Amino acid sequence: MHVKLNWLCVAFASCLLLHGCASIGPPGGGPEDGEPPQIVEVSPPPGSTGVDPKAVIEFTFSEPIDRESLLEALFISPAPLRKPRVKTRGRRVRLVLREPVPGERTLVVSIGSGVMDLHRNRLAQSYTLALTAGERIDDGRISGRVFARQSLQGILVGAWIVSDSLDMNPIETPAEFLTQTGEDGKFALDYLPPGDFRVACWDDRNHDRLYDPGADRIGLPWRDVRLDSGSEAWIELYAVKRDTSEAALFIVSASDDHHVVLRFSSELRRSTADVLPELSVYDSSGALEVQRAWLDAADSSRMVLLTEKQVADGVYFLTLAGDTTRYSFSGSSIPDTLGPRVAASFPAGRERGIPETPAGWIGFDDALSVTDFDSLLTLFESDGSETPDSVEIPDSLKYPLSCHRIESNLVQWESLKKIPFGAELTLQLDLTRIRDKNGNLSPDSTWDVSFSVIDPAETGSISGKVSGNVARPIVMARSLRGRDGADTRGSASGGGLFKIERLNTGDYLIWAFDDMDRDGSYDPGALKPFRFAERFTVVPDTITVRERWETGGVKVTFR
Repeated sequence: MHVKLNWLCVAFASCLLLHGCASIGPPGGGPEDGEPPQIVEVSPPPGSTGVDPKAVIEFTFSEPIDRESLLEALFISPAPLRKPRVKTRGRRVRLVLREPVPGERTLVVSIGSGVMDLHRNRLAQSYTLALTAGERIDDGRISGRVFARQSLQGILVGAWIVSDSLDMNPIETPAEFLTQTGEDGKFALDYLPPGDFRVACWDDRNHDRLYDPGADRIGLPWRDVRLDSGSEAWIELYAVKRDTSEAALFIVSASDDHHVVLRFSSELRRSTADVLPELSVYDSSGALEVQRAWLDAADSSRMVLLTEKQVADGVYFLTLAGDTTRYSFSGSSIPDTLGPRVAASFPAGRERGIPETPAGWIGFDDALSVTDFDSLLTLFESDGSETPDSVEIPDSLKYPLSCHRIESNLVQWESLKKIPFGAELTLQLDLTRIRDKNGNLSPDSTWDVSFSVIDPAETGSISGKVSGNVARPIVMARSLRGRDGADTRGSASGGGLFKIERLNTGDYLIWAFDDMDRDGSYDPGALKPFRFAERFTVVPDTITVRERWETGGVKVTFR
């Protein structure tokens, strides 16, 4: 029986080939479809008034599209209480509303750039359709651009109407108006009524149209937007990933009879000066005095306390404000006899891009008693190799330094003179006179690190002018090399002129922000309680840097 069936299959296939029916097999070669789908026809036409409240909306695409991607990228404002029925057949999509088209407001239907064809090509830009059963279409518009380090397409952009009761919370409450960014990060919220709006953007990785703090980036505005009838506003949003988790204390232990180590679940973002007043350490007889506290220079999730001498095997308790747990540990019987060692530094060694006026820091594993670091630290020209302790360094090779301790265990240093470009340098520290707070000498005699000053012959620069109503602009150049490019800050002068120097060759994106809090870094704002972000802008064109060349005339405009 099986033999007869196989013979019949072969005969049938041969017959098809003889009659030119070989097309039933897999398609042959040819160029792969890389064209994005397009919307070629819409019914009722965009901007229609007096629409039948029971009208069915129909879109015709240039090619069949993926239904699931359409459902994820379909946005309707005002948001209906009941989801519409979506029917797809070939290139046509029918949207059957379960609520009538409103007559007092404009119905806005947006198809986001997340829509894909069957070859996974995305819609190049979001599409918006406006209808009303009334006599007038709202015509306000908010357009702009989302700035992020990567993955600009398909980011959600939402707007809420500002009122006295506004609690903009994209974690729980969907936006009243929604769209998606295109592949260039640009977006447009069209057909908006007059009023004040608050705009934000986020990734929406789980496709529920809400912001997930654990997974999504979010960008908050620097101001609310006011629209009059027929007006348009522009706003730029910087989408960043926020670390919303608080570092939690989970281990407390004594390392010797004068040190207690606190381990947190993640990096501490607060200084020891902020944490120390919230700490209490005590036993049955009273408080255990904490004399110093510092973060581990090599691991900022680890805090070290220097205490008065503990009672061996005594039971101590530690409490932290805002934490209901009472942590217990045993006093150590191990005497504090170990001297301080270098735990981390900047430069860490072998860096080749240090500026011509070098500066850095050295972090120790214990609190220091020495204050005169100027006589202990030497910066000198070398061949980059380790210098023996016994070698006398000629004064002609040395550069003067300024040193000071910035925390119990950290020493900051900076050169008082510019270093010749391309020079190989060694920073050497004499440890023979360095003691901790309990008088223990360092077990090592010297410590050193080598690095070199960047050669301008291998770099270029970017210059230009900042314009717009901005108070304290800071201009940054972001390297487009690699997935996460680094930012280089420029220097500004009067009249809005700026220059960013010592840039490696390659392509850069130029952005700037208004440093209203004067801390030198961009403030992305906060969601709870709400705080506006600092104003920023991005130069739309990519800037190319070449060796020994200044790319000038770059215009940074705050719109």
